[in-house]
Amino acid sequence: MIDMQPYFTNEKLDELSKEYRTMPIDGEGRAYEPEYNGMTVRSDITKLVEDVKTARKQYYAVENVLAIIVQNYSHVLSYDITQRALAVIQKD
Repeated sequence: MIDMQPYFTNEKLDELSKEYRTMPIDGEGRAYEPEYNGMTVRSDITKLVEDVKTARKQYYAVENVLAIIVQNYSHVLSYDITQRALAVIQKD
């Protein structure tokens, strides 16, 4: 199995989401648009894109394994399991 670790853990994604979704409040209680460092944002986006690519590779690898299992063992799997597996494989 492909073992690729994403850059962003779930905790890091939660922190990132909070950072970009939270509007800072000024001294008078009004929200204002924060100024982000362009290079930091670019780095975050690049890492997120790489994580998505990695997740897709892992998904496709698992999908291929599932297809092989269904092809080779459908005669011993129950009809229901086989149909569910085929539905998952054929969704894309």
